[in-house]
Amino acid sequence: MKSKYRRIGLIAVMEFFVVVISFYMGSVYHMIKAEGADSLNGPLASEFVPLLLGILIGLIGLGYMALVLVENRVHLHKKSVLDSQVSVDSLTSAYTKSAGIKDLGNSFELFKSGEGSPAVISIDLDNFKNVNDTYGHDVGDKVLKSVAEKIKSNVRGTDKLYRWGGDEFILVCGGMKRESVMSFCKGLILHISELEEELGAHFSGVTISAGVSYFSEEDRSYEDAIKRADEAMCDSKSKGKNQAIAKI
Repeated sequence: MKSKYRRIGLIAVMEFFVVVISFYMGSVYHMIKAEGADSLNGPLASEFVPLLLGILIGLIGLGYMALVLVENRVHLHKKSVLDSQVSVDSLTSAYTKSAGIKDLGNSFELFKSGEGSPAVISIDLDNFKNVNDTYGHDVGDKVLKSVAEKIKSNVRGTDKLYRWGGDEFILVCGGMKRESVMSFCKGLILHISELEEELGAHFSGVTISAGVSYFSEEDRSYEDAIKRADEAMCDSKSKGKNQAIAKI
């Protein structure tokens, strides 16, 4: 609807300029005619009439270009909004699973062409069902949002967090060295454990378990690394939760 009104507005402005220039041209024409028929072919006519015609044509052209530019900007803005809605989770502001599938697929292709593998970290909240059962889903949503914000505030700008589903996240860290990834995960786990003190009883017992993996030459797709990371995360839970285990 707004796009329609923009078009109407631009067309109205163009028509206004056309009317003004046409009126001015008519005035000049009648002025020349009043001086005598010979003057219609004289220097005044030969100077002003082509000039005014050129101005009129130029204004029409500029108006059309402005209309096209506005329409393109509106289209790009709408596309940007739609892309954002598809790629960003509305609750946690983490990237969506569909965005993660695309990004990990691209990363795996780069890995196969000779680039290094990112760290693929599967993260799952511990005791999250207890939060939903005890306090309700509104509080559960608050917990999810707070955990995602805490993770994003303690990773590098190049790292990407994806909400994979429910209370499970995938964190992808490009350029993360294998000898550094476990200490990195321990730091994240410590930061999440601070939420109880910062936000109160609703976060009592909410911690995270993590599993770490990397792409392997034997992998057929990025999904193989996700599977290993998930298995490692499940091992973390079975061995006491609130920890990270690697399957590299």
